[in-house]
Amino acid sequence: MIWVFRIYSLKIPNFLIKNLLMALIITGICGANVYVLHQRRLSPAKQTTQILKVYPDELQINENYVHGTGILIHPHQKILIHGVINSSAQLKELKTNHHAQLWQVNGDVDSIEKPTNVNQFDANRYYQSTGITNSLKINQIHKISNLEGIDLVNWIHSFRQRLISRAQNLPPSLKIYVLSLILGETDQESSPELSGIKQLGLIHLFSISGFHVYYLVGILEFILVHLRLTRERYRILIFGFLPIYYIFAGSSIGLLRSILMVEIGLLSRSMNFRISPLNVWSLALMANLMIAPQSLIQFGCQLSYVLSFALIFTRNYQFWKQTIFMNMVSFPFIIFNIYNWHVLTIAANLLILPLFSVIVFPVVIIGAIISHVSTVMGQLADLFLNFFDKFLNVISNLPGNIYFGKPNAGLVIIAFLITLLMVGKPSWRLIWTLFSLYLLMFTVIHFPLNGEVSYFDVGQGDSFLVRTPFNRSVTIIDTGGKLNFGHQPTNYQALRTSINYLNSRGIHTVDNLCLSHQDADHCGDVPAFLQKMNVKRLFIPLGMNKNIRFMNRIRPYMNRTQLIPVKNDDVIPQTTLKVVHPFTGGLGTNADSMVLHGLFGGKQWLFMGDLDKNGETDIIHHYPNLRTNVLKLGHHGSSTSTGQEFLARVNPQVAIISAGRHNRYHHPDPQIVQLVRRHGIKIFNTQNNGMITYNYHGNNGYWSTNN
Repeated sequence: MIWVFRIYSLKIPNFLIKNLLMALIITGICGANVYVLHQRRLSPAKQTTQILKVYPDELQINENYVHGTGILIHPHQKILIHGVINSSAQLKELKTNHHAQLWQVNGDVDSIEKPTNVNQFDANRYYQSTGITNSLKINQIHKISNLEGIDLVNWIHSFRQRLISRAQNLPPSLKIYVLSLILGETDQESSPELSGIKQLGLIHLFSISGFHVYYLVGILEFILVHLRLTRERYRILIFGFLPIYYIFAGSSIGLLRSILMVEIGLLSRSMNFRISPLNVWSLALMANLMIAPQSLIQFGCQLSYVLSFALIFTRNYQFWKQTIFMNMVSFPFIIFNIYNWHVLTIAANLLILPLFSVIVFPVVIIGAIISHVSTVMGQLADLFLNFFDKFLNVISNLPGNIYFGKPNAGLVIIAFLITLLMVGKPSWRLIWTLFSLYLLMFTVIHFPLNGEVSYFDVGQGDSFLVRTPFNRSVTIIDTGGKLNFGHQPTNYQALRTSINYLNSRGIHTVDNLCLSHQDADHCGDVPAFLQKMNVKRLFIPLGMNKNIRFMNRIRPYMNRTQLIPVKNDDVIPQTTLKVVHPFTGGLGTNADSMVLHGLFGGKQWLFMGDLDKNGETDIIHHYPNLRTNVLKLGHHGSSTSTGQEFLARVNPQVAIISAGRHNRYHHPDPQIVQLVRRHGIKIFNTQNNGMITYNYHGNNGYWSTNN
């Protein structure tokens, strides 16, 4: 798009025709690459024997779980690998290995799962853009052997793994910066450490822009010039070094763009051929399209090219003006992919960018080198970086975060084009047009005419959303979670499913969070909601506040949230939801489940939690006239719930089953499914349908699924 905009602005017919022909050729090459990639897709197969080439730096080991990427020997292609290693000897060997290896394994080949919730990260699409179309679940490793002989790529991966292992011994803050910026390696530890950088948008300007490549090239040029090498020789050395560094630094797409631009610049200077920075950028984009065309669907790749274009286009502007325009150009991409933006981002960029290039990056490099010689110097570098992170975290936590939501893709493109026009020729008319367009996007997202009742696909668990028109009321019923209630999970799945969806809808405030009972598959992710969202009220079944284990879990996060125990006949504020169970207090077991009944979109809804058949009988005795159009089956459709009398009495037309694929409990029970079908009830199941949504306006609505 930027390319077309630039060519059109030149208004030279012959030049335009030549470029259109070039565009057609590149399109043909891209199409051929995509076709070949699709042809390489493997058919699913169980218990297959495969031989893999595995690089040590592309493998992650968490306890006895292994995941990463490998290369199939036949057919020769990259593949995702994951599995549990039961052999302690093999596990020890893998944890201490620094060499490329050949594995002979038995495993299951499958396609990469597509997202099952609206606006969820599309792993299938992402990995396909990197040339990976399949995954391999390893059941057993039969043989592991180190690859011997001289191979440059193997040596680079081996050397990188050794440096990663050394970096793990650095002080915590220094370790994260060395791994992220120099080695292109990220882990879960880096997320809280760099939260301020991410929140303020600085992470995009540093890592995605490939800033460190230019920095390292500058250092190399300085060293080689002082070693009295001629320009021709040191350019040849740098030209050969950069592809090696690409592998060494993690092979990210932002890195590829910056290396291509440096290589093209070096080549043109060596040939005494003057080429403008914008032409260098254009040639790098064309090369990228021919090498890895699908990488351009990645947010990181798009932002990398957009930011570098803005940097070149505004190179003659004053620094403050250039920073503002770079943020304006990147803004539509950020809200489309990240959904929020902090008003202090521009100020942070103005303040931090010079500091980062002059102080922070040198501290990281010097600290990484010296810390192995002088522990004190390493600690000092770590102390400075830790202070730097805390300073940014303080700024990012200041008021001003705009939860924009995910705008329409067409409007985003229009906003981007207007921004380009404004960068080229600023005018108040364009400024007001752009402002009005963003205001329109924001209004449409935050004040939707329709309401919805959504059943998230959270695997083996429950999590539902009831949202009224214009977002007057937002209620979450259960959060889902892992079935390890007694342990603090390291990664809440709600962040990728329900919370991500709410953020994409511009929702940051949850008026009511209702937990049916204490089981982790219903409330295991409640800390994520309490930390990441503004939760006004937390409703629990009467007596569950006396459950010490549950209370210890939520107590650290209850500063802004009111805890309200409820029983039958209580009403959830700002909704038509009425509690019809429990009748007496308990500790939050299945039998104590909170059951909610409400009227939305002209339909009656009943959410059963994990209530058993005895509880169902109690409900119809207390509420003999209770009816529903849509019934969420109790306990994921197990045989302990959904009695025949209860089903006949409440008389639903639609039944919802929320259960995980291939779950170990074999939910839903086949007999329960048959019972529901005998009553002529339509069934939606998150196992097959993914996220299930009923969108309504007034008393009319329609069903949609994400599968």
